[in-house]
Amino acid sequence: MFKGGIVEAPAPTVLATGVSLNKTAVTLNSAGQTATLIATVAPDNVSNSNVTWTSSNNGVATVSNTGIVTAVANGTATITATTDDGTDLTATCAVTVDISVSIAFADANVKAICLANWNTDGDDELSMEEAAAVTDLGTVFKENTTI
Repeated sequence: MFKGGIVEAPAPTVLATGVSLNKTAVTLNSAGQTATLIATVAPDNVSNSNVTWTSSNNGVATVSNTGIVTAVANGTATITATTDDGTDLTATCAVTVDISVSIAFADANVKAICLANWNTDGDDELSMEEAAAVTDLGTVFKENTTI
């Protein structure tokens, strides 16, 4: 480039030497829940720090062009950030979507009995998985005649 009688050489292109994510694993527990991934491209003076985001399974989790991951359905997916400068370096995040459905109780006493006997994860809700493990409902309710 010619500027004021001096020829200036264009700035050298600095290619990416690495890319990393702020998270390597994420678990999402409800449809529509989001997590934000941030890609950092090295070195600090890289000419093009842009990345392209992809999901290995859009039926489980999608990712926006800004790194926002959104849960869709139960399962696993790998989110990948790929450098856009031609080096095609990648960083990944393992996403697990575990959407459990809780049972709604109309009666507080019945809920208390069920939670006391089958709430294995201590979350004060009875999931469909926990309810599926119930094998002896009659014995429990016979002993609790105040429902």
